[in-house]
Amino acid sequence: MIFRKALVSLALGSTLLAAVGTLAPAAQAAPATSTAVAVPMDSCPCNPPAGIGWNYLDNYFWHSDCDAAGRRELNTGRFSEYQCTGGGVFSNYELWVR
Repeated sequence: MIFRKALVSLALGSTLLAAVGTLAPAAQAAPATSTAVAVPMDSCPCNPPAGIGWNYLDNYFWHSDCDAAGRRELNTGRFSEYQCTGGGVFSNYELWVR
């Protein structure tokens, strides 16, 4: 998991450095009304579980955090099932409940 964090940090750092280098000259020529919007990683649920009735709650970098949050939801009695889907080098784990 530490290796995954290092890869993500390296990839984002390289991308940001490249973007700063290419955007700096363009920013001088750009009109004052243009704005750049950063989209966070995993801003939408992309890995729904199979079946109907599942609701997306949140995403977590670590599977253990997703699992712990799912168990907390079960203990409150608000939901009867949970799943942690997705996860990988470039995506977080998504917590789905029903």
